[in-house]
Amino acid sequence: MGKQQTVDLATGIGQLWRATGDIQDCWDCSRSWGGMGVVHIIDLMADLYPYAGPGHWNDPDMLEVGNGGLSLVEDRAALQLLGLVRSSPDAGNDLQAMKPEIRTFS
Repeated sequence: MGKQQTVDLATGIGQLWRATGDIQDCWDCSRSWGGMGVVHIIDLMADLYPYAGPGHWNDPDMLEVGNGGLSLVEDRAALQLLGLVRSSPDAGNDLQAMKPEIRTFS
């Protein structure tokens, strides 16, 4: 099934669909069990942005911003890049424990 067919099917039954595998708290890495870093997730999402918009969103897994595996610059870049590919901003961190320098840009 092609991307457009998948999105057409998903749009009829939901507003959010998983578009990638599991994300890891690292910039450019992979895990033996299948997890991948932010760079790989962004690469997978790059051509999906036309299929997203109000009421229908591509889901690249949770944001890893603020979890400690990324530098502050990587945290900021990850948040901005995921916004460019029109993904849903689902936090994957403890919002109450978020450092102020992370909270101010997220």
